[in-house]
Amino acid sequence: MVPRLSSASWNVAEGALDQTIAILTQGESSARARALLVEARRLRSRIASWRAIPPTPATRKEAFESAMHLLRKAGEVPSVPPVAVTPSASTTPTLPAPPSPKVPSSAPPVRALSSAPPARAPSTAPPPGPLAPKREVISPGVTVLRPRSVEWRAFHLLEGVEMKVLHREDSGLFRALIRLAPGAEIPRHRHVLVEDILILDGTLVTDGVTMRAGELCHGEVGSIHAASVAPSGCTFLLIGAEKNEIFWD
Repeated sequence: MVPRLSSASWNVAEGALDQTIAILTQGESSARARALLVEARRLRSRIASWRAIPPTPATRKEAFESAMHLLRKAGEVPSVPPVAVTPSASTTPTLPAPPSPKVPSSAPPVRALSSAPPARAPSTAPPPGPLAPKREVISPGVTVLRPRSVEWRAFHLLEGVEMKVLHREDSGLFRALIRLAPGAEIPRHRHVLVEDILILDGTLVTDGVTMRAGELCHGEVGSIHAASVAPSGCTFLLIGAEKNEIFWD
């Protein structure tokens, strides 16, 4: 059973993401900083959508840990001014000074950031347990796949696209989780095998049609799939050919 995060801890997670975005925005640009900034904005946008539809406790816990991880990584970027991540940086333009009488004492984001400096914030997260095996055969022909135990890997041909390959077959069919950063695009392609895409979160727009969480797109062999873009980021399960015919137009 996954413990439920308190509202105070949740404010810390949101505040940590705001702090991470501020740090990376004000610092000098680098490939590593840009990648962290995209990830922080994607997670912040994802959290904002949960105000309307609260996620499961396990999803909240994972997002909390990711927010703390991103904040630590932002502090390790060489081009970022160190004053933005030290506990004494209360004068940072993005945060009101604690002694100022103009700051309402009941404002949750300000209290969370001023009372939980970046160096100490990770201690509020529950210690992560050991990851379960990526694959576990429970009976002949029946296998459990655990995406959380698989690392995200960048798809080298497409910017802003990451994947977790879960299973491959000799026929060329594979199953994978695909994650698109905000604005990332998948080019037009021809399906070599039957393809199914199940949207898990965010939105994916294809040929003017918007697909949302819980919706499935099915493509027959030989069909041409128009270019798809994720305006605010998207994660989906893909079952199809690992090597389709891509049109770079």
